Amino acid sequence: MKKILVMIIVSQLIFASMDGQEVTIGVFTHAPHVYKTSSNEPYGPAVEYIKNVVTAMGYKPNIQLLPLSRILSYLKSGEIDISLELLKTEDRETFLFDPEHPTYTMVQSLTVLSTNKLNEIQSINDLDNTKVGYLFGANIGPFLSSSSAIQFEFVSGDDWIQKNLAKLLAGRIDAALDNNAYSYLAEAKKQGVDDKIKTIPLPG
Repeated sequence: MKKILVMIIVSQLIFASMDGQEVTIGVFTHAPHVYKTSSNEPYGPAVEYIKNVVTAMGYKPNIQLLPLSRILSYLKSGEIDISLELLKTEDRETFLFDPEHPTYTMVQSLTVLSTNKLNEIQSINDLDNTKVGYLFGANIGPFLSSSSAIQFEFVSGDDWIQKNLAKLLAGRIDAALDNNAYSYLAEAKKQGVDDKIKTIPLPG
């Protein structure tokens, strides 16, 4: 299941008429692309990328670190202009513009304990009775939403990757979902527990 890392532009925004004005960009923490400092300032390769793109277009970037659910709400209301790493869905297409070509593609994946017997996902039935952790406000995608035998638990906050990883290691969930195959691996490596997990791509 592919996910596109893109620049998303809210439909009400017309760049050509802005004449060097400030552009507000909403981002959420998502290693290894977006991190936050101890003072809650966003940084990382995705932040630098969008800063450079907006600056090269002649606008002043104003980057705000926000929860994903608020980013979606603010994009819809026009309170922010751009975001990154949003799954393209039919509902979001009603108020967002997507670029013609993706900036980067990622594979939707499940992270499980290394002791889990599952090494490949060939069918949605492989995940029957699986408890999956994810981010509140995020779209789980068509593959996982096609099953009623999967239970989801959602967390929120800038530390959502750490929360889901902790729940996985403690056995409170069976798998942690992300559209970025490296986020949980990056956090586990930072904690020195990367040998305890593995990531399995979803079909598609």
